[in-house]
Parts: sequence; C-alpha cells; structure tokens
Amino acid sequence: MTLKGLRLIEATVRPSKTKEMNRRQRLIHQINRQLQLSEAAAKGERVRGEWWWKGDDGKFMIVARYGRHHLELVKGKHAVVCDDLIAVHMALDMIKIAVERGEFDDQIEGVSKRIRANFRRNSA
Repeated sequence: MTLKGLRLIEATVRPSKTKEMNRRQRLIHQINRQLQLSEAAAKGERVRGEWWWKGDDGKFMIVARYGRHHLELVKGKHAVVCDDLIAVHMALDMIKIAVERGEFDDQIEGVSKRIRANFRRNSA
C-alpha cells in the first residue's frame, strides 16, 4: 500500500478563520508583494505600486497600507525612514512580524469600518 509510511488520523473539521485572521492574511499578502518589489528595485528593476518613496534627503520613506489607507505604526506615526532599499526590506519584514502577532488588528478594524461606511453612504 502506498500510504504505509504515513501517520493517518480521523478527519476533523477545519476551524473557520475569524475576520481578524482574514484581514491579517490580506495585509500579509500585500506585505509579501512589497517584499518582492523591494528585491526587484534593489536589482535595479522598475517597479510599480510600491509603498515607499525616496525623499529629498536621499532616504526612503515607507508606509504600510490597508487598501488605500495608511496604517498608524505607533501613535501619531505613519511612516518609517530607511537609508536604502535593504533597510526598506528589513522594515517590511518587521512590519510583517507585527501583523502576524496581531499588533495591527485594531488599526485594520478601524480602516475596515471606514471602508464599509463609505460603501453604505455611496449606495444610499
């Protein structure tokens, strides 16, 4: 039998994801995309849709977005300053870890409520 070496168990119901988990996964997906873009930009490729830009002083500013809305990283602060694209990549990794830990759940919930409120207002 082909399944001889496998440890088999009875199937259980897969736990359903909560709204917070779904939102977190959506944001992590976008951060992974930004990580790919930062790698491509570091190789000199042109990229579109990046969350960072180069300031007048030559440093990079990066914001985390949920949809079109900037997330507040800490109270009153929405951006990270980075010296180069390698630092941008590292900052994105750190933001991703914070998202995985649920540190942005409140901000994501707030943005989601504003987005839903706009849909209700526009459909009336």
